[in-house]
Amino acid sequence: MVKADRREELRNQLQDHFARVEENEEWPGNYWMEVDFETDGGTTTLQFQFGSFNITGLDEEEQFETTRELVEDEGLNIQTEVDVAITTTDETHDIDEVVRIMGRIFNEVYGADFSDIEDIRELEF
Repeated sequence: MVKADRREELRNQLQDHFARVEENEEWPGNYWMEVDFETDGGTTTLQFQFGSFNITGLDEEEQFETTRELVEDEGLNIQTEVDVAITTTDETHDIDEVVRIMGRIFNEVYGADFSDIEDIRELEF
């Protein structure tokens, strides 16, 4: 699948995710998106839940620093930072912004892009 198709597939699934969470009327809802994508080190998962990004698989200090800079540049807030992940919050809840930010994360943190997406799924907890 080509890059534009994967980006559009991601956008469509995020649109469904936003609608489902908004219909749930509970903040933040019981739904979580997972996007698996290929990196040099194998497969990495980027998680998203209606305004929160969980940026996982960070195994080098350079990835942490790049992620921190990206988070600051995007006006996101770091909620938690652990050994291999940074979780952020975002108050805009704009689907196009989420897709754009995910593109930056893929590219700047992992050296990947939308064409590297292997799987997109929504989970209910």
